[in-house]
Amino acid sequence: MSNIAEKAAENLQLIRQNKPLIHNITNFVVMNYTANVLLAMGASPVMAHAREEVEEMVSYAGSLVLNIGTLSDIWIESMLQAGRKASKMGTPIKLFAIALPTFLIIDLVWLGFLARPFYKAQLGPLMAENVNWPAALVFYVIYVIGIVVLAAWPAVQAESLPMALGLGATLGLVAYAAYDLTNLATLEGFPTTMALVDLVWGTVLTGTVSAVTFKLWFLIQ
Repeated sequence: MSNIAEKAAENLQLIRQNKPLIHNITNFVVMNYTANVLLAMGASPVMAHAREEVEEMVSYAGSLVLNIGTLSDIWIESMLQAGRKASKMGTPIKLFAIALPTFLIIDLVWLGFLARPFYKAQLGPLMAENVNWPAALVFYVIYVIGIVVLAAWPAVQAESLPMALGLGATLGLVAYAAYDLTNLATLEGFPTTMALVDLVWGTVLTGTVSAVTFKLWFLIQ
């Protein structure tokens, strides 16, 4: 019991120090009481339930409180909008945490096992015996950031799986074309067959990772 009291006292002190803006969507019965309690604790309550403003208000607030008593259709829609917005706060970082291992697993299986003999036969002496892992990891991090920012995150905002797949595939086509076609244009003996296969692979890989990231994001919400 003493631990609970101490924790409550610590939390109250944090509230008074930080004075967080707390967005409340609650019914008229307890609205005034809720605001007064939060003010007494040191927080800054805001009672906003109009559908036109709840998403913007959530983006400013430190927390969201939903009271599901005495609901109406309008209030339900406002709560759903606010809840969806709140769940998406911090989404790019969470999407990156999903997309990076997804990309690594798929690409390493392809390059390390399934397509390794093909790439080795095509590149010959151009292919290094050992992977330069620092350079590879930097690429993976940068590229997955691109997938999140340019494909997965916009698709999550639009709640559209086809958008995730389409934007991801487009990004893959452009990025891998920059690598493969530049090599074809500037390197002597760079194999055309490998460039075409790699171009297709980049398109499929990036579209798949974006789509899988989208699906996993909504599954864990």
